[in-house]
Amino acid sequence: RWEVRDRGNEKHRAKDRRRDRQKEERVALLTDVLPAVLALRLRQTDEDG
Repeated sequence: RWEVRDRGNEKHRAKDRRRDRQKEERVALLTDVLPAVLALRLRQTDEDG
């Protein structure tokens, strides 16, 4: 009985770990992309002004 429950928990834990990794990747993507996007916007406004 305990073994089955532990195996289920492992599956859940793996899913949580995957979700955390996706979250971290998304955050890394944002922190990488946002400065570039802001720089582009600033450059465009400089050209317009």
